[in-house]
Amino acid sequence: MDWLKRYSLLVSHMLCVLVVVVTAIPSLRNPRLEADDYRYLHHIQQWQQGNISAVEAMTVENRWDHLWFMQEEGVIRFFRPTVILSYTLDAGVWGDAYPFGLALTNALIHLACTLLVGYLLLRLIGRGLPAILGAVLFAGLAAHAECIWYIAGRTDSLAALGFLGAFALHVSGRRWWALPCFMFGFITKEMVVAAPVVFMFYDRFLDNRRLDWRLFGGYGLAAGAVLLIKYLAMGGEGSDFVYPYLIDPFSPGFAEHLWIQVRSYLGNLLAAEITVPFSDLETVKLLHRPWVTGAGLLGLITVAWKLRRDGRFWLMAVFGVFCWLPTSFVYLSERYLYLPSVALVGMLALLAETRSVLLSRLLCLALAGFTVFQSVALYNRHLEISNQSGSVREMLEQLEPVRDQIKPADRLLLVNTPGLFVRAQFVENILRVAFDDPDLRVDVLTMMPGQNGTEWKSGDALPVMGAGVEVQWKESTVLELSGKVLSPGTPASRIQEKGMKQFSWLPLHTGSKGSNALFSARISAGNEEGATSIEYRFNEVPEQPILAVWHADCSNLNEHPWERRKKARVRLMRFE
Repeated sequence: MDWLKRYSLLVSHMLCVLVVVVTAIPSLRNPRLEADDYRYLHHIQQWQQGNISAVEAMTVENRWDHLWFMQEEGVIRFFRPTVILSYTLDAGVWGDAYPFGLALTNALIHLACTLLVGYLLLRLIGRGLPAILGAVLFAGLAAHAECIWYIAGRTDSLAALGFLGAFALHVSGRRWWALPCFMFGFITKEMVVAAPVVFMFYDRFLDNRRLDWRLFGGYGLAAGAVLLIKYLAMGGEGSDFVYPYLIDPFSPGFAEHLWIQVRSYLGNLLAAEITVPFSDLETVKLLHRPWVTGAGLLGLITVAWKLRRDGRFWLMAVFGVFCWLPTSFVYLSERYLYLPSVALVGMLALLAETRSVLLSRLLCLALAGFTVFQSVALYNRHLEISNQSGSVREMLEQLEPVRDQIKPADRLLLVNTPGLFVRAQFVENILRVAFDDPDLRVDVLTMMPGQNGTEWKSGDALPVMGAGVEVQWKESTVLELSGKVLSPGTPASRIQEKGMKQFSWLPLHTGSKGSNALFSARISAGNEEGATSIEYRFNEVPEQPILAVWHADCSNLNEHPWERRKKARVRLMRFE
């Protein structure tokens, strides 16, 4: 096997390219854009129109005060210049084919990170099959799906590119050249702050050199400069602790949040189980098998005991822990595993690199089998995602038949809006980009109920997902929406209900009130299950109001709610 050692880097890179290309093919054939992606594209659109500054375009906000049914007043703010720039380049290069360009860039970023991991493993572990397999495993880990198919997931892989590039330069002896890579990664996402800690551990315990305090002082100055840039760009306003986006480490529920992360992340990394964003403990119990958690913890303890005298193992441990820590108080998401997974593949490769030839071959065989399992899972996940229409694409396809009736300067009022509240949160961004109308005004009046398959009980209103809504202008500034009684002896159908339970929603019982900049809303009839009548009082007579009313398909109430939502039709109602 001398040839394998001689050409280890070449073989590693070739196999990594093969795995990345094969597993990414489904997402490239049918790219899927989500609401977050349109948020970024909308920033670019507004900047090109001169409506916002470049700094404003690079500042990302999550806020909910424009949704009258949300009670959260906090704001999540980030400065993401490299991410916005990458979207701008993709949109400029690919034109109308920008969805493919965005997906291709995600795959290329992942490939670049994979090649850097391959180089690092060969430097740290040595030439040979274990390091090669570790790199190929990183290329095909199912946990990386969200950084590939989900375009906005490039935030983490792009930050990792800066981190891994800096690490590769550092271990190759080009330590000062690593600083620009670190700054690129750190300005992309704050988790890259862990890099200097990892580099210091490498210098002190693996390279056996004294720490260069000028160099690490430079890292401190570089980090301070990036933080100052972010602070000034955001006007000194950071993020609030908005649950469940950010979980206060000093809150009573933080320990449970950490346990949720342990269960979900171990299941994802070791058994390719899916990590669902914003999952609570109940959801995690349904999605992640307890024996996987137990086996994972036991496995990590066993590996730690076996490799406890090897400084390279402790480097991997420091790498994994410190890359995870900056995301420990953030909501659950598999893309946060992107950098920590380098530690996992490094530990497994290190375990397979043993003096016993027979044991090494057996462990390499097991590692190869695990790599195939993960790569197949990654491909299947991409295939499943690509075969779904996607929440945003579904809504745009439903609007297409009436799109020509929507004129510039119209104010769209959406009734029975399909999709979860995230789509409602960014719906104006989505439609401005999709309709190429940067001045289009959009407000959500109600969201389609029953999308999560709310259990129907005898005596409840029929589960018609808001299809029984009636619209009536009572005065020039007063609009009333109400649900119909569709079957004798049953209540009126619900036209609005609470969405994801983790967020702070307005109670929907009679008399509850909410508002935004355009109108105030009052629940005329409702209870904790949902509202059946809502009155909207506009602050002034809406200019060119046009209602877009979704009607879910109720021909088969036993059909899955997502299927009935997919078959919804839109009716426009214009009031002169």
